[in-house]
Amino acid sequence: GLSLMHQLLIWGTGGHARVVADIIKLEDQYQIAGFIDNTVNAPRTFLDLPVFTDLISLMQDYNNKSNSYCLL
Repeated sequence: GLSLMHQLLIWGTGGHARVVADIIKLEDQYQIAGFIDNTVNAPRTFLDLPVFTDLISLMQDYNNKSNSYCLL
């Protein structure tokens, strides 16, 4: 099921991130948890998924829960 899939976070919210997300979706082996963009003008969402801008909070969330992420 989807809940058992590894979750991926994709670095960036530009064209390359869009292509990477498209490839991941085609493979249907991983769940995209969101994107990371800590730039000043980062969007709140990208491709209907959350964009994480605060890397410290994201890592605290990772350490406090059983979430496992792979960064791309």
